[in-house]
Amino acid sequence: MKRRNLSIKLKFIIALTIVLIFLVAFICVAVGIRVYNASRDHFEQTIEQQLEVMDQTIKLFVKTHDTIVQILLSNADVRKADESIKSYVNETGEIDVKSVEEEGVAKNINELFRRVQSSHPEFTVVYLGTKWGGQATSRLKMKGGYDPRTRSWYKESLARQKELVVTDAYRASVGNETVITFARSLLSDSGEFLGSLGVDVSLAELTEFVKNMKIGSTGYAMLCSRDGTILADPKHQDTLFKTLKDSGVEGLEKLDSSKDSELNIKMDGESWHVHRMTVKNLNWSIITFIKTSEILESFYQILRGMIISGIIIFVLVVFVSILTFKRMSVEFRKIKNIFAKIAKGDISDRLNYNKDDEIGEMVS
Repeated sequence: MKRRNLSIKLKFIIALTIVLIFLVAFICVAVGIRVYNASRDHFEQTIEQQLEVMDQTIKLFVKTHDTIVQILLSNADVRKADESIKSYVNETGEIDVKSVEEEGVAKNINELFRRVQSSHPEFTVVYLGTKWGGQATSRLKMKGGYDPRTRSWYKESLARQKELVVTDAYRASVGNETVITFARSLLSDSGEFLGSLGVDVSLAELTEFVKNMKIGSTGYAMLCSRDGTILADPKHQDTLFKTLKDSGVEGLEKLDSSKDSELNIKMDGESWHVHRMTVKNLNWSIITFIKTSEILESFYQILRGMIISGIIIFVLVVFVSILTFKRMSVEFRKIKNIFAKIAKGDISDRLNYNKDDEIGEMVS
């Protein structure tokens, strides 16, 4: 059985189809890459702006409280601190501070600290530990046996005189609030170390600010201390005060082992794009999360639109080509019939074709 060859019309349509498929695919890839990069750059810029806002907020938080500590250190009564400030080292039980205050410098400093605490709701306590073991404080009650010289903030102030000391976040013994301590050395006019003045500041307002930060529609921010302790995480409230590696969340554990500032993780069954920035002075980390699907959403939308447009163009071109070939096939059939007659010796037939194209040249 003789195999039938493909018609010119079918060959043309197949060739046109292949060309159109490659052309549409090329356009989709070329434009898609540009759209993907533009979409990614947009989100990167948005994330960087949000990180910068948080970074500046935390820096302002540190600067504000450091300024308050320095102002307190310049107070005339504070600078006169001496052995008259009450020591609780050899006391037992709970002591009423006002009942043991001595008139003069010690009482003036305690009253100053109480006024400062009352005017700053974020302060949980203001205090001064001296080299003699004395403790001036805004508290009304003190526990016997308390020795400020054994505390980390005091030791760091002694070791880093003239520098601001910022402790890691911890739970306050009174009120169970999350606080950090800002402390500086108290030095005499001759430069002798007399003690350390500190304020314990609640992180409630700062962590609430971080929790309320929005990154796109699915993103959020996390705040971690220098040792990786989670201070704010609106998505995993049960991880607060746990370290990243002990959080029990797979993606967060990966963050602890990686030092990259930008990476992708799998968390809660979804893919997340992560940015990490370190806050200077505190060495805290601000970590932002945004779903990878959100970054790619605009890319996918445009890609879908391009594919649909390509299909529509392809269908239209094929449809127009079929109509064109249908009209041309009428003339080809006439030519075929005339050639068949000529083959039999009949040259009486004529083809009336008045168009100035290739077919017209052939029959003229």
